[in-house]
Amino acid sequence: MSNQVIIKDAVKRYGDFTALNGVSLDIREGEFFTLLGPSGCGKTTTLRMIGGFETPDQGDILFLGERINDIPPHKRNINTVFQRYALFPHLNVFENVAFPLSFRGVPYDKRMRLAKKALKDVGLESHMNHMPGQMSGGQQQRVGIARALVTDPDIIFADEPTGNLDSKTSDDVMRSMCDTVKSHGKTFIMVTHDPNMAAYADKVINILDGRITDIYFNRHETVGDKAEIREEIKKEA
Repeated sequence: MSNQVIIKDAVKRYGDFTALNGVSLDIREGEFFTLLGPSGCGKTTTLRMIGGFETPDQGDILFLGERINDIPPHKRNINTVFQRYALFPHLNVFENVAFPLSFRGVPYDKRMRLAKKALKDVGLESHMNHMPGQMSGGQQQRVGIARALVTDPDIIFADEPTGNLDSKTSDDVMRSMCDTVKSHGKTFIMVTHDPNMAAYADKVINILDGRITDIYFNRHETVGDKAEIREEIKKEA
C-alpha cells in the first residue's frame, strides 16, 4: 500500500497558542489510523487540516503526492462518522443514509440501491424504515457508518465515534466499523482519547501538547485480539 496522506512539519497557531508544533506523519491507503490523546492535544486540529477545515501556518498536507493545503473541504472526497450520530430525527434510516446522495442529485433508483447496500453492509437492512429515535445508540452509530460509506469516499473520519456509548456497545461498534471499512478498502482516520478504542487501529499516533510522542503498530491478524497493543498504549497514556 502507498502513502495516501502525508503531513510534513505542520504548525498551527491560534493567537499565542500553538495547537500543532512540527507534526509529521504518513497514512497509508486502506489503513485504520488513530490519533490518540487528551482534549486540547492537537488531534482534532490534525484531523481538520486533513479535511481542509484548517490550513497549516507552516508545513504541507499531501494527498497522493499532491499538495492540498489550499483545496477546500468540498473538493476532498472525505466523509465523517460523528460522536453524536448527527442523524436527522424526522427522516427514517433509509432517508438518512440516502441523504448525501440526494444532495448530490443521484437518481432515486440508484439512491435506493446504494443506500440498501450500505445498510446491508452494517447489518441494518431490515431497519431501513425505522426512525432514529426507535434505535439504540449503537444502531444509530452504525447508520452513521453506512451514511459515511454510501458516497464511496477516499477517506472516512471518525471523531470520538464511541464517546456516547457504553464499553460493550463501543466494542461492538468498533468491530463493525473495522470490518465494514476494511471490506470496502477505505482509509479510516479516528480521533479518540480512549486507549481501548485506539487499540483497534493498524497504527496509533500519540499526540501531546501539539507534538507526536509515540507511534504504535498493531500487527495482529484479527480485530478481536488487541491485548498487546492496548497494554503498550496504556503504559504511555
